[in-house]
Amino acid sequence: MRLRVLGTLAVLLAGAAASTGAAQEQASWVRVATPRFEVVAEVSPKRAVEVARRLEAFRSMVEENLPDAAAALQLQPALAVVFARDAAFSSFTPNQPGRVSRVAAFVGLDPLSPCLSFHLEREDESLRMALREYARVLLRQTPLWFMEGAAEVYGAVRMSDDGRAFRLGEPVALNVLILRSNFLPLSEILDARRAPTGGAGHAFYAQSWALAHYLLLGSEAHARQVAPFLARAAAGTPVVKAFEESFGPVAEMERELRRYIERENWGEKRYALPDAPQAVPMAPAEAETALGRLLFHAGRDADAEARLKRAIATDPSLWAAHLALGLLRARQGQGAEALGSLEKARALAPESLVPAFYLARTALRVQATGSADDETLESARAGLEKVLSPAVKVVEPWSVLGALLGRLGRLEEAERALRTALDLAPGHLQTIAELVDVLVVTERFDEAERLLDSAREAAVRTGSDLGPWRQRVAYERDVARIRADLEKAASLDRPKTLGPVKDKKVESHARTGRWLMPPDYRQTGPDEKRTHGLLRRIDCQAGHITVHVATADGTRRFTAKSLAAIQGISYREGFEPLLGCGPLRGMEPVFVTWKPAAGAAAGGSAPRAIEGTVVAVEFLGEEYLPRQR
Repeated sequence: MRLRVLGTLAVLLAGAAASTGAAQEQASWVRVATPRFEVVAEVSPKRAVEVARRLEAFRSMVEENLPDAAAALQLQPALAVVFARDAAFSSFTPNQPGRVSRVAAFVGLDPLSPCLSFHLEREDESLRMALREYARVLLRQTPLWFMEGAAEVYGAVRMSDDGRAFRLGEPVALNVLILRSNFLPLSEILDARRAPTGGAGHAFYAQSWALAHYLLLGSEAHARQVAPFLARAAAGTPVVKAFEESFGPVAEMERELRRYIERENWGEKRYALPDAPQAVPMAPAEAETALGRLLFHAGRDADAEARLKRAIATDPSLWAAHLALGLLRARQGQGAEALGSLEKARALAPESLVPAFYLARTALRVQATGSADDETLESARAGLEKVLSPAVKVVEPWSVLGALLGRLGRLEEAERALRTALDLAPGHLQTIAELVDVLVVTERFDEAERLLDSAREAAVRTGSDLGPWRQRVAYERDVARIRADLEKAASLDRPKTLGPVKDKKVESHARTGRWLMPPDYRQTGPDEKRTHGLLRRIDCQAGHITVHVATADGTRRFTAKSLAAIQGISYREGFEPLLGCGPLRGMEPVFVTWKPAAGAAAGGSAPRAIEGTVVAVEFLGEEYLPRQR
């Protein structure tokens, strides 16, 4: 049965209607820790070890044909929660309003920390379902036909008769039957961005499975080229071109595939099960943490929160419980509470990359709403950088570090981190977006355009639109050109320190150490306020922007619907007040006029949220600033 996506979960439906039943609260839980999995099970220790060995063998099997960078996808071992009975398992499955079908297995789709769960009442059926969807998570960055086809190949794995190995390659009879009467042109399969519907859809899935089966198991020569093909596609080479460079002309490969389908004997491989450590009993708080994490992945927030709080109350030293609670708070939009829980997790596991990464990522997201100050970003950056080493081959931590450094104005360091991320995953669009920001701020517009050109294939594959990014580059290029023309026309050469001041009123006022209001300055309107400081950066998100101004009592944040909604005023000769997104290369002295937000706190040095809506930004010349004495 085809998978069905529910929220953030790949849910596999199996069986007819039945009541869910209650969880076995008093079950005895054991843990088996392997390099890639944390198996938490309410089955016998012997059975838990057997499941752990199968999971490890399966992961090795999938990774065998992946490029090195794609193989190192997870930040931490995947959580696998195994139940003995369907009745207990069903108490932890996603809520499905209006549905009475029973869930056989599901896989949480967080690629950095996947979560699998299944029961063993139906022997290996639920396990194979979970493995097939887990393969899709591992293969998520590959072309659509390969992800679907290879996941189907791996999902059909069987145990050998002696129970010591996996047997991979058993043909799926229905797929073979479909292909012998309905075969699509191979070029359509390779170039597909989404699966067709109806009969063509059945043929697409069947043919993707057959092609992946042939490449992985039917030809040793082709099997050696699978990883190079995936690496070429990930680097931005169009899929058809990468395929032909790896395997030969499409027409010839289509003939080979047709002959393979007609064979009676299909390719097959065996994978020995590795050893696994012994299962160890779990403390009640540890089991509660694992079940709380499972419920979090299942989207059952209230149940997850209750279990995680019980775990923390019983054992406050469980950093995994604080981490899961922090991620839950972040999903609920409770930024401050999320950061508090994640900071506790990092403090309890200061040498672990996992809490440091999630704290940094959450700080970035909270900062976008104006609820995290620069001190929070700096703390998150320092914690992440401390545990991030060249040995880490996962793209996301490097990308988040680069984004943090960019927000803090440390552009050279940001660029280094972002380029490290792109070396690991050349088509990672979030990293490309962050690096484009850095290149734009440093006025390297041609380089930004080339970077977007290289992302074209990845954008098509993921359905992303590069248009807004290209518009941003074009806009900032125009801003830089106009500013350069104005500065050249005015021969503007601003001194680093104040020279003699001819205007006695200005001189007297400047020597008092206060900011001077320019003549004919903009008067404040009803309900408007004015503050002065240094314009640090402008963050642009869909539907709104955030203006950051450094003042004597901390960074203040204001919002607006768009750049066009802000009145730009200049009191500096030859300087055009052109506003742009991103950090500024040099902070500009400004007056900011704004209307307070409802309930905004005034004054103080505590971190501020958005204080109001910015109305005008007035750029000042040197003669209006406090003089250095």
